[in-house]
Amino acid sequence: MPSDRDKELSVSEQEARVGLIGFRYIMEQWHCTVEEQQQLLSLDADTFQVLQSQASPEMPDDVLMRISYLMGIYRALNTLYPTEERAVGRIRLPTTDEPFCGQSALNFMLTHSLEGIALTRRYFDWLAQA
Repeated sequence: MPSDRDKELSVSEQEARVGLIGFRYIMEQWHCTVEEQQQLLSLDADTFQVLQSQASPEMPDDVLMRISYLMGIYRALNTLYPTEERAVGRIRLPTTDEPFCGQSALNFMLTHSLEGIALTRRYFDWLAQA
């Protein structure tokens, strides 16, 4: 009989591996600390460490969803800005644009969890398509 944990883990090992590689790359580009990375994925330090150390990570759907949003934000920023330096720097620049209200996009995501990440993704997707 499947446990509750098994029901949470419907992501394939390949999807988890690819997602984790993309996440690591983006976090490196954005110069995120380990604490910021943990907060963006909503994981405690021990769970984050286990996820990082597994060759074939088991990843709950909500973690993969967060990574997917972050990858979309990264892609939109690279569409919006002519150089990678500007695209990467934009995530830490404070802005008065809604929904950020004076915060950087990164700080907004860190303080508003999954909802903040989703709103940030929609915002940058909208800008990239305008």
